[in-house]
Amino acid sequence: MPLLFKTPEPRNQIKMVSLESLIPLDSEVRLLDEMVDSFFEKNDMNAISGIQNARTGSSAFSPKEMLKLLMYGYRNHINSSRHLEAATYNNIEVMFLLGSLHPSYHTIASFRAANKDLFESFFAYVRNTILVLCTKEPITTAITGQSLRLTRPKQGFRNIGTNCVRHSQILMLI
Repeated sequence: MPLLFKTPEPRNQIKMVSLESLIPLDSEVRLLDEMVDSFFEKNDMNAISGIQNARTGSSAFSPKEMLKLLMYGYRNHINSSRHLEAATYNNIEVMFLLGSLHPSYHTIASFRAANKDLFESFFAYVRNTILVLCTKEPITTAITGQSLRLTRPKQGFRNIGTNCVRHSQILMLI
C-alpha cells in the first residue's frame, strides 16, 4: 500500500546549516543589522552617552548587539524583556542578529533603562538616512508598530516601504 503522507526527517539527524543561509537576502533583519553596524561605525562608541567604559566596568554584551535586539523587539511587538530573552533561544532571526548570544531579561531591561540617549541617537541616524534617500524637504518621522512612515505637514503619510526607500537603497547609502 503506498504512503499517503509525507514522512518527516528523524529529529536526531545532524544538519550543517548556517544562520546566514536561513535569513533571506532581502529580509528586514539584514537591514536592521546593517543600519546598527553602520551607526556604530560612524559614531565613536565612547562619545555615545550611557555606554559603560572600562573604568566603570564593562557590559557582558556589546551595546551594538543589545541595540539590535531591542530594535528587533520594537519592530516585532516584543516589548517584554522576558519575551526578548526567550526569543534569543527560539527565534532564528534574533539568533542571526546576536550571533547566538543570550542576554538575560535583567540585562536587557537594565540596558534599555540606562541607554535612552543611545536610542534617540539611533532614531535620529535612521531618520537622517531616510531623509537623504527620500527628499530634501523638511519631514518629521513617525514610527508605528507596522511600518516606518514619514509625515509631511498637510500632505498626509508617505509609506517608506513602498513609495520611497527600498532596503537596497539604504544599504547602498551606508
